[in-house]
Amino acid sequence: MADSNTPATEQQNLVLLTEAQAGHRLGVSLSTIRRWRKKKVGPKYFFLGGILRYRRSDLDDFVARHTVAGEVS
Repeated sequence: MADSNTPATEQQNLVLLTEAQAGHRLGVSLSTIRRWRKKKVGPKYFFLGGILRYRRSDLDDFVARHTVAGEVS
């Protein structure tokens, strides 16, 4: 089993996306991701030198937290 802090994982965690790229990755519009941020219900974000950025790993975590298992028929 791979260590969760392998160089590849650390590199993936460092991938930074713009809000447009984050919206595209999540399959939502730019206005949706902005609305989520304003309401504080969207994925984690931060400002780096005054520029808004999202970590790819935070987007993946956001999706995982909002995934609902379907019922088995």
